[in-house]
This record gives sequence, structure tokens and C-alpha cells, in this order.
Amino acid sequence: MGPSCPACVGDREPFEESLRTGQEFRGYEILNPVGHGGLGTVYRARDTQGQVALKILPKEFLRTPGSRERFRREFELLASLSHPHIVRCHDAGEEGEIGYLVLEYVDGVSLRERLKNGPLPFRQCLSIARQICDALAYTHERGVVHRDVKPENLLLQGEQFVKIADFGLTKLVAPACGSSLLTSTGSVLGTVAYMAPEQFDDAREVDSRVDLYSTGVVLYETATGQLPHGAPACPREFDSVFRRALAKNPSDRYSSAVEFAADLDRILL
Repeated sequence: MGPSCPACVGDREPFEESLRTGQEFRGYEILNPVGHGGLGTVYRARDTQGQVALKILPKEFLRTPGSRERFRREFELLASLSHPHIVRCHDAGEEGEIGYLVLEYVDGVSLRERLKNGPLPFRQCLSIARQICDALAYTHERGVVHRDVKPENLLLQGEQFVKIADFGLTKLVAPACGSSLLTSTGSVLGTVAYMAPEQFDDAREVDSRVDLYSTGVVLYETATGQLPHGAPACPREFDSVFRRALAKNPSDRYSSAVEFAADLDRILL
């Protein structure tokens, strides 16, 4: 599933979960760490073809019965996703007890970083949400639910071109962390402020409407600089959109990302 190169610098050096700058891993030179979270550690790396993002998954990931077969199936599905607003998954594999993914490297910043400067302009908020809906419509048609749409997983190229990262990883990691859906550090898989109410019951048994709820939260935050829970009133133009996207009952939400996008288009006109 990838280059048949040593997993690290030197044949005698065992693989470690923490990689070092200059170390070689599966034919990729590690340049620097990019970030760390419940779904793994990400490094910027490169090979002869250019730069990639190398994600090292949590140690628990491959330790449960059937986890390796599930990893193979899910990678094949993720690798089949090809959309301009989704970070591509190029390769995957195992090194010892550690699973890894080789992903498209996006030269930009996360929406979370951008929001540190405050709310975004009205039309930029709509454009970002519209691109998210385009990507979700594509994946939902293929049976893939993200489950963790949030500013940290939305990467911006330039001012507003969006790429969604970490598709499918919450679903992949959850079974390895027990029925309580906790990571090894005890944190909930998914980010509480962006999770639909039904995700708290069982995040593995949800449908595409959880992504629409999360997109509504993201849209609210980009427009106001705050989360919708107990925050000031939203911009009037967004009122009907938020009421549907953030409905507690899934049946009261948008039925699809296409329907959500149509409402955003109506506002943009």
C-alpha cells in the first residue's frame, strides 16, 4: 500500500510513534510536526513527488479484534473520494502496531486559525458553508459521514477555498476506543460544541444529518465569532438557515446537504 522503504532512519532503529525531523518513514522524509489530537499526530513530510501530510493514528487503533480488516476497508473507501473540497487520502498502511495515512498536504491555515481574528464577512461565511455542503453532498451519496466537522478540520487555501480534512477518522477510531467513544486520554471522539444531540447517545449509529448540524454550528461561528449555544442573536439573513440546521430533532433538520446548499444559494442571490 505504499513505498517499500525502511520505516525509520537506519535498519536497526525501531519505529516510534513520535517521529523526528529528518527521519525517514516509508520513503517519506519528516519535515516537521503539524498538529496533534485525539485522531492522531500529523507531520509534514515529502518524497520525490512532493509534500504530503503523514498522519500517525493512535496506538489503540489496531489493537481490537478485526481492526486491521476494518482499517483496510475504510482506507479503500476514503481513497476513492475525489472532490476539490476534500483532502485526498493517497496511501495507508501499518508499521508494527501503528497505523498511518498519507494525505494531501494543504498549504494554508485552518478555519480555527482564521477565526482568531474575529468573525468573517457575510459572503465569505456563505461561501465557506456552501463549499462544505458541496463536499458533504458528494460523500453522503457514497455513504461516508464525517462526524467531526469543525473549524480545526476545515483548511483554507487563500481567503476562502475550503478543504475538509479527517473524513471518516472518527468512525475508524471509535471502535478501538471502546463503546464509551473515548480516546486514550478520556476525551470524547468528536468535539462537543459541534456535535448533534444524537451523537451523544452513540456516535457510530448516526446518519448524514449530524454533519449538517455541525456545518450549521460552523456557519454560526464564522458569522458571529461565537458558538450558538447561549450566544447573541444570529444575523437576520441566517435565521431560517440556523433554525433548520441546528434543530435538536434530526427530522426537523435539512434532509440533505443539497437542500442545505439550496438555502445558502437563495441567500447569496
